[in-house]
Amino acid sequence: MKFQKGLYYLFYIPTLFIASVFVITLGQFMTMRMRLTIATLWNRFVSLSLLRITTGIKVEIEGRENIPKQVFVAVSNHQSEWETLHLCYLLNPINSVLKKELLRIPFFGWALWGSGHIGIDRSNARGSIKRIETQGLKRLQKGVNILIFPEGTRVEAGGFRRFTRTGAKLAIDAGVPLLPIAHTASNCWSPSGGFQKGTIKVVVGEPIDTAGRDPKSLTNQAEKWIRETANLATEKPPIKA
Repeated sequence: MKFQKGLYYLFYIPTLFIASVFVITLGQFMTMRMRLTIATLWNRFVSLSLLRITTGIKVEIEGRENIPKQVFVAVSNHQSEWETLHLCYLLNPINSVLKKELLRIPFFGWALWGSGHIGIDRSNARGSIKRIETQGLKRLQKGVNILIFPEGTRVEAGGFRRFTRTGAKLAIDAGVPLLPIAHTASNCWSPSGGFQKGTIKVVVGEPIDTAGRDPKSLTNQAEKWIRETANLATEKPPIKA
């Protein structure tokens, strides 16, 4: 798949530059929702159309009807770069929580900052939690959803990393549903960036009502569902890169 991967990035990089320039220039004169809607068309292009044309990787989505009409906090397993791209399109308008180092990358990072994504310092756990809670609440109040990968880093299918409770606590404090999402991205796109032809399956679960819930039990419920669903959807072992 080396040739196909090279072909993919041959289009990925210049289109990323164009999309980034749009966000940090014309996009700044638009509302946040309009800016995200237009910008995430690029996410759709690279995570669906370009990926299928250049590598043969397909995407199947189940449970799209479960995406709430009201604002929500989404939590998902984290296996590759792919879901960071596609879920921003699927769940638009949405801001994701990511490591602050990404915001420093010329053009791409500036576009992330200009789109309202929340950068955190993973070496400062307490400060990161506080920033997610304060900035996340502001986004939700403005009608923008929040996406959190509670494992904190990419983990291959079959791997294990305990979920943090930040997403659940934010949803409870904001009084919004918690939306669990499971996928099998690492079957086709490994954590280290290897590609393999196949199908990425995404399952959107039913939103969980957070009224009267505590962060621990809510996190455990979402984590259990995501792990079980991702395992059931996996048809073959993850690729090694």
